[in-house]
Order: sequence, then C-alpha cells, then structure tokens
Amino acid sequence: LNPEISDLGKSTNINTLLALVEDIICQQNRAGQEFYDESKKKDDPIIVTLGAMDIQEKTRSPTPEKGTCERLKYSDYNRCLYMQLQHVEMELELLGPHTFQMPQSYTQAVRQVQHMKNLLENRIYVAYPH
Repeated sequence: LNPEISDLGKSTNINTLLALVEDIICQQNRAGQEFYDESKKKDDPIIVTLGAMDIQEKTRSPTPEKGTCERLKYSDYNRCLYMQLQHVEMELELLGPHTFQMPQSYTQAVRQVQHMKNLLENRIYVAYPH
C-alpha cells in the first residue's frame, strides 16, 4: 500500500486527496492517449484476397465494435468523473476560502479541480471529436 494513502486517515487534507486523484487522471490521460493513437494507426484499410475477389475491410482494432465500445466506455467514465469534479468545484465555491484554516489551501484546491477538469475535457473531446 502506498504510504501516502495509508497516512490519509491521520490528517486528511483536501489538497492531498485532490493530488492523488490528479495523479490517477494524469496517468490515465497518458494511457488513454496511447490507446487512442494506437487505434488511429490501425485505421488503414486491410485488403484480403479471396480467389479473384478482393475484400476490403476498414478496421480500428481486431474487432471494430470492441475498439469503439472501449472508447465509449472510457468516455462515459470521463464524463462521469468530470461531472463529479463540477460538483466538487461547486461545493468549494459554496464553502469559500473563509471556511479553510489556510486560505491558500482553498486556492490550491480550486486550481487542482480546474486542472483535472481541463484534462478530462481534452479526453472527452478526443473520444467524440466534432
């Protein structure tokens, strides 16, 4: 178990919790981008020759539905997480900096939430480009 996580119960700080979530989102962002880049590379048509007949199949992955499905699930997860972050942001606004022992902790929390929302906005756009 990560020592940072096991120490959370001793003195839970919103900035520590948000930093952990931010790390996870950043890691998934890198992994998701690699997945997206790989699926784009596989977008080249595959030509299969059967006797005198050529069959051309356009695929994104070994099974096109699976690749698309995975991206949609991934995007749904991102949208859900994005909405949760919007709720956190609204709660922070309702609380305001005066409710925090250290006002800079409030400012940092707002910045962390906005950064995570920006990361997720980029991923949602990649899954559903306009």
